Amino acid sequence: AVILWLLLSIPLGVLTSIYQGRFIDRAVLFIGLIAISLPVFWLARMLQYYLAYRTGLFPVAGYVNWTHIILPAITLAIVTTGYYARLVHTNMVEVLNQEFVRVAR
Repeated sequence: AVILWLLLSIPLGVLTSIYQGRFIDRAVLFIGLIAISLPVFWLARMLQYYLAYRTGLFPVAGYVNWTHIILPAITLAIVTTGYYARLVHTNMVEVLNQEFVRVAR
């Protein structure tokens, strides 16, 4: 889950800080806010219902091989990606607005 949210949150945070104030910035930050606000147990249940029961893409229970780990990892990564994408965005906007960066431009 950590690898997944790192691979998603850092590029999304950088992307939103580069395109600050545009549609992509607002859309990613809004989706991140929704992801942070969702209870993890509810999100896990919805992903389990749609990705395991209805489509059969993932196993529902057990721990036999790596396919049993994917669905819980996706669940944890969604919530954490929303949080860290917003964190990277905020910190990068703060650094980009500092005087030494403006002088370097």
